[in-house]
Amino acid sequence: MTQIFPLSRANSNRLTTIILWFIWQGTIFRVPTSTLQKTKQQGGWALVDIAAKCKTLLLNRMWVQSNKEGTATAAWLKEWNLSGPQENPPPRDRKLQQFEYLQLYARDMAYIPHPDRDESTKAFKKRIYKTLRTMDRAVTGNREMRIVKQWPRSDWDRIWRNLHTDAITETLKSTWYNIIHDLIPTKERLATIRLAETNQCDRCAKVDTLIHRLTDCTNSADIWKWTRTRLAAILRTDKRYIPSDWTTRPQFQL
Repeated sequence: MTQIFPLSRANSNRLTTIILWFIWQGTIFRVPTSTLQKTKQQGGWALVDIAAKCKTLLLNRMWVQSNKEGTATAAWLKEWNLSGPQENPPPRDRKLQQFEYLQLYARDMAYIPHPDRDESTKAFKKRIYKTLRTMDRAVTGNREMRIVKQWPRSDWDRIWRNLHTDAITETLKSTWYNIIHDLIPTKERLATIRLAETNQCDRCAKVDTLIHRLTDCTNSADIWKWTRTRLAAILRTDKRYIPSDWTTRPQFQL
């Protein structure tokens, strides 16, 4: 239906809420939806933007219909001078308030060049979606992720490449993603928001931080010692130069 009627904001938000509930399922700490919608190379999870995706289907269908003689869509687009390349930016005095789908087409397709003969339908849809996402970020702002602000000197391009390497299973990627974004509910974080009485680890009574869980607590210390030695051998360096925070920001070259 989204190829025929514009999706309302209420329905778009409802669908996004359902998807996010499935992803997080009661998780306490989360990343913003805008972060999940970033590409994997940008630190996101390539989550589909429902509003942009539905608008992409609508605009593509209208473009296809506009090239078919005898269709109502082609007649309306021709009537409003929308069948050819559009002026960029679109003229402000053009008012199509009675037909919301024509208004969307007039406004958004002005920024999207028509497809070439060699461009496939799939490629054209991807280009529409990418342009709509870019336009949305231009309005809302492309906010820098919290962890990038916290660790600006880290090689984040390398970190995201390491996370999505083919050698890692999808389950491990999901767990590692939560670790990198600091979403693990440690006692230290829970105590900060008063969801735990103490910040001490249940096993060893030390402060329960993420680094503590990964490299210092009980069996984790032995696993990290072995891993650190292996990494040092692979990278041909001394293990003293393998910091423990590499478990949360893996910027070594795999």
